[in-house]
Amino acid sequence: MNKQRWLIPLLLVFPPLSHALEQEWHGLLDVRLQSSTSDRSWLNGGLDKQRFDQNDSTLQLGQAVLDHHLTITDTINSHIWLNAYDHRNKGVGLGEAFVKWQPVPTSAWRWHSRIGLFFPELSLENTGLGWTSDYLISTSAINTWVGEELRTIGGEIGVHYDGARTGSPHDWRATAGTFKWNDPAGGLLAWRGWTVGDRVTAGWERVPFPDLPIFRSNGYWKGQIQGIEPLREIDDKTGYYGSLSYGYLDTLSLSAMHYDNHGDPKGYAGGQWAWDTSFNHLGQIGRASCRER
Repeated sequence: MNKQRWLIPLLLVFPPLSHALEQEWHGLLDVRLQSSTSDRSWLNGGLDKQRFDQNDSTLQLGQAVLDHHLTITDTINSHIWLNAYDHRNKGVGLGEAFVKWQPVPTSAWRWHSRIGLFFPELSLENTGLGWTSDYLISTSAINTWVGEELRTIGGEIGVHYDGARTGSPHDWRATAGTFKWNDPAGGLLAWRGWTVGDRVTAGWERVPFPDLPIFRSNGYWKGQIQGIEPLREIDDKTGYYGSLSYGYLDTLSLSAMHYDNHGDPKGYAGGQWAWDTSFNHLGQIGRASCRER
């Protein structure tokens, strides 16, 4: 697959009104020439794991991202980004939207908190604009699934020990979050399985399932809609996650995370079941630290 990607910087710094407000706009346009031997991809109702199939046109919009960052005060900022894809009924969707508070540090310890819609701190790979990978077109199977189903609508608090401020080569970071509206997460793995791609589900988007007989009016799972809306609250329970990261200079980074959406498998609403999705995640990278960037 050949791809052309243009990263469009749209940096605008507006003059202060009553206090210093700074806005940054960034954009990404990803246009692809694709050729696939897949008979019918899962996005077209099939079981193939690819994003495109032989019935899709050669020229495709891989994605378009518009990113906005607003500095409200020295310690408070907001971040919102939208993305657009082919194979999406509504075209443009919301990726993340949150407000972050980060007090000015007075020691090596730095605190932060944020509230809104955002990805949990899980991926060492998807660090680019609009939760894209800086390394390849497609991400790993794990991060592909995270982009499709996992999103936090809730709050997060974290603390970071910045070793550079004390001359130490060691960095530490701990983060904890609570959330709701992610009960159906896990349904895609059950009905479709793993894939490898780069398509990030927008907030409140319905992602299709393969066209299987079990979902039809006389099928075993006839109550399940023909797709999944990951950002739905079904059982009124609160999920949580916690992570711990360690970095040594700029040569090593290790991370561990536990995630549990605390879903009730008996919960059902709006054509979807809640899934009890929990996992432990370990990450390692050999040349980047966990220091803030």
